[in-house]
Amino acid sequence: MRLIPKALKRMSYNNSKTKPRRVIADTPPPTYPGVHLLPTELLLQIFGYLSDSMYADAFTFTRYYPAIACVKNLVRGVDPSQGGLVSACSTSKNWCRHATALLYTTPFLTSHRAVESFAETMAGSPELAALVREVYVIEQVQNAYTRYSRSELIKALRLCPSLNSLTITNRNRSFAPILPIDNLFAQASGISDRLRKLTIYGSMYPCTPNFLSILTQTVTLPALEVLCIREASLQFGFKLPILPNLHTLRMAQCHTWSGNSFQINSEQVPSLRTLELYETMPNVIIDDGIINNLERFHFIGEVHPGAYEPGTRKELRGSSLRHLAIGNVHCKHYDADWRISPHIETLQVFASSEILGDSIEQLGLLNLFPKMSLSEKDEPISKLKEFTLWIGPQTPEKSYPALTAICDSLHTECNSRGATFRVILDYQDVYITTRLLGD
Repeated sequence: MRLIPKALKRMSYNNSKTKPRRVIADTPPPTYPGVHLLPTELLLQIFGYLSDSMYADAFTFTRYYPAIACVKNLVRGVDPSQGGLVSACSTSKNWCRHATALLYTTPFLTSHRAVESFAETMAGSPELAALVREVYVIEQVQNAYTRYSRSELIKALRLCPSLNSLTITNRNRSFAPILPIDNLFAQASGISDRLRKLTIYGSMYPCTPNFLSILTQTVTLPALEVLCIREASLQFGFKLPILPNLHTLRMAQCHTWSGNSFQINSEQVPSLRTLELYETMPNVIIDDGIINNLERFHFIGEVHPGAYEPGTRKELRGSSLRHLAIGNVHCKHYDADWRISPHIETLQVFASSEILGDSIEQLGLLNLFPKMSLSEKDEPISKLKEFTLWIGPQTPEKSYPALTAICDSLHTECNSRGATFRVILDYQDVYITTRLLGD
């Protein structure tokens, strides 16, 4: 009797030369006292470190990212064949069951051969296809003929009934073999009614103004709840498709050509409750219907001023807004038009070291609370629970006295309102990475 499923011979997607050891009844696996009796929760944590956590560097947000970078060049010290999990499968029946589940729950496909092997495995092993929840396609190619990967991926996804999350990367900005995500892809792969989270990381490098779209306006994804677009070039006239159940939209380090605007309106995403813009350069136009329904609104980093022109800032008074994160902070962002919902519960302010060093006296943080009400007749902010000030660790020493005065004032103001005030000395990258990788 074999302890390893036959399909595990193809488990090593990203290294065709590596095959897991076949364990036969007359060659029992090595035994270690008590090791097979570890609690399931602990085993899953241990195996988790052997699988997807090794790709963390590839998906970390960095403010100054390389313009032309391959994901696989950012993955340091990893075993693409996931040999650790394969070896765990050879230890015992118990380990084999848990390791196999983890290995197939979140497969990482790092080449065309890996995509092809994955499709073969799914076709031959329905019991393994049923385990798949998230698929990461980390494929870097240079030639158009590898478009074959798209058809192979479609075959594989069609066989994964529990799939709910898909990440497509192409950070070297050459030919994108999988993109665009259109109706042909969605319907042929069967993800149209199943996909709940979609991440598009990078896009084809535009050789002409009419370059390939990353997400077509006509695609039908009624079940999609979370959409994340990172380091993407948005073509002229790019518009979101109609996504009736989308509640979270995240955009990081995206840009358009020739200063074209990008519009987000309530007809496209009527259920949107979370909007996060990080280092996003297009002139984002957000209609009143979106702003009034947001519960969480973030705009951090070098976001184009069009994203918070006075007309938009006034609409932050929407009664549904509960969580707000803003940066880089400067007094010009806190003029008479700045209005924040009186129902705000958490506020995070990111102050860059550059601003602190050059004009800390102009930050306007001391005037923040007086301007956080609509008018004398409106309800003042009374539900604030937490105020967090993030400050870059490279803040010059000459700024310390002014910074201390600001923090003392904010701490006193928060205490009077029964809110918690925190100061975190760290880059915004840590926070943004957590948000981008979250649900």
